[in-house]
Amino acid sequence: MDRKAFVLLGLGFGDEGKGSVTDYIVRSQQAHTVVRFNGGPQAAHHVTTPEQQLHCFAQFGSGSFVSGVKTYLSRFMLIDPIGMELEAEHLKSKGIKNIFQRTFINRECLVVTPFQKIINRMLELSRKSHRHGSCGMGVGQTITDANYLKDRALFASDIEDRTLLRKKLDFIWRLKLDLAEQLSATEPENETLAGYFYQISQKDLVEKIVDRYVSISNRMQLVDEKFQKTLFEASGAIVFEGAQGLLLDPEYGFQPHVTKTRTTFHNADLLLENYSGEVKRMGVLRSYHTRHGAGPFVTEDLELTDKIPDEHNSRNDWQQDFRVGWFDLVAARYSLTIAKGLDSIALTNLDRLFSVDEIKLCTGYKVAPSDLFLFGDGLVATEIKITSPYQTRLTQLLFEAKPVYENIKDLERKNLLSFIHDYVHLIKNRLKVPIEVVSFGKTFEEKLSSL
Repeated sequence: MDRKAFVLLGLGFGDEGKGSVTDYIVRSQQAHTVVRFNGGPQAAHHVTTPEQQLHCFAQFGSGSFVSGVKTYLSRFMLIDPIGMELEAEHLKSKGIKNIFQRTFINRECLVVTPFQKIINRMLELSRKSHRHGSCGMGVGQTITDANYLKDRALFASDIEDRTLLRKKLDFIWRLKLDLAEQLSATEPENETLAGYFYQISQKDLVEKIVDRYVSISNRMQLVDEKFQKTLFEASGAIVFEGAQGLLLDPEYGFQPHVTKTRTTFHNADLLLENYSGEVKRMGVLRSYHTRHGAGPFVTEDLELTDKIPDEHNSRNDWQQDFRVGWFDLVAARYSLTIAKGLDSIALTNLDRLFSVDEIKLCTGYKVAPSDLFLFGDGLVATEIKITSPYQTRLTQLLFEAKPVYENIKDLERKNLLSFIHDYVHLIKNRLKVPIEVVSFGKTFEEKLSSL
């Protein structure tokens, strides 16, 4: 059997349906492994099986409902061992009892500690109305720490050595305890901040986490680059499951409302440098746009948000509102420019858009004249330029931009399949990219593909 790698990226602000598409490709291509190449425990990839089993995958690969499929957490993945254990217990209740036996963790993975999660949340709370849109899972804080701690950061391999583990955890705890005290002191009347400071200031916290990590380490399979080489040399298909979305990339996204992990093909390309099989690069987009949390969102529409509320995404304490808007050709073209070498698109959630009577398509932005956009007739911006040194200025302009819409009136409405045909044809012609997977429901059976 030939080797083939499918690399999936979200082309929006996340929540595009990457988990469901990963599950579909694993099943349809009989893939043997799902590789995570960015992000960490903040992922929330929902998969529903044909038997109506549902799980929101955070750290294990979204192909795990399929018997025997492995998960490989590459060196670019961040792990939360306690979160992994809790997720494994939840999967066990769904009948997947051997998930740790099928999961292989690169020894170089950064570990997100409870201390970094607490500081992440305290920092976001302290921003008040200027939130960045953090998931509150400690990923950004862990990456920030690792950039200056270097070898003193906590890696998966450190969990095997109790003495080293305790030493590193104690060092990180003391750093975060000092920061937590400063954050709490800025708002002494804030009971939530005070509660987090109380949690992190417990004297026995480090030893409790050491005990918990050591216990979990007995279930974790840590591997090195030799394992990765062997895995990639195996025949059959591999699915690289991306997290978050391209519009949240730290370099190309809209600062400061971005993630700290690369959301382009960059990490996957490094992992696949010596891969001898075929590589297919796919972007995942909803048939309308969404954004969970703070940041510019030009096509946001409160009426549409009310019409198609999201079953698996709702307001929460960290990202706050789940926002819905019309399909944005300007943002989509920007993502396609960033995603160099993209082969095709998977378009999702078409069943939900089918229920909307009047559909709009954003074809441009009314925005102040700027060298950060390409303009068409009437000073309407039709494309965003790649201007990574000026992302903060771009963010400010996007907050002020107004969408220019085209009302789509000629879509066939006899049934869902005829609607899908017309809408897919419309988006494909506007973006000039093949659409090879179409999703019109939660399960594997509610997908169409030309793969």
